[in-house]
Amino acid sequence: MRLSTTKTVDLMSVPDAKLIFKIMTEGARNRLMLKLASAMGRVRELQGQLAHLTDADEADVYKVLDESARINRLEVRPAYVEECFVRLDGVAVDDQPIDSVEKLMNLAPESLYAEVADVISKECGLTADEKQDFESPTTSAAGEGGRTSDSTAASVDEPSTT
Repeated sequence: MRLSTTKTVDLMSVPDAKLIFKIMTEGARNRLMLKLASAMGRVRELQGQLAHLTDADEADVYKVLDESARINRLEVRPAYVEECFVRLDGVAVDDQPIDSVEKLMNLAPESLYAEVADVISKECGLTADEKQDFESPTTSAAGEGGRTSDSTAASVDEPSTT
């Protein structure tokens, strides 16, 4: 059996254009997970904030969604493109081939970059199991059969009696 380290996909936005990108490897996935740990942690924090907002907090909901989208656009998607992009065949911008991430980001129209980033993100993104593994584990001993306490912390809404 012969394996290839790259994959070729036809692009929808440019006739006869082909995206060539690296297949995700264990090493590449580990590098990405380390590189994106901070960004993914911030996204999880935003998701936690979103869970506590109500319909009355519409402006705050949009603020959280905008910040999450910003992290994805400026950190997550570019990291996947940087790790996996090889070149575009059948595409040149101002007679320059798109054969590097730098050229893709600086020469290609935004819509072409977006399509490339979408394909790479879908093809090379974390699997559902890996996304679950990426989340922070509990720090409670209870989940592992450890000792628990029947005490609870006072509500922040109630004055302390101590």
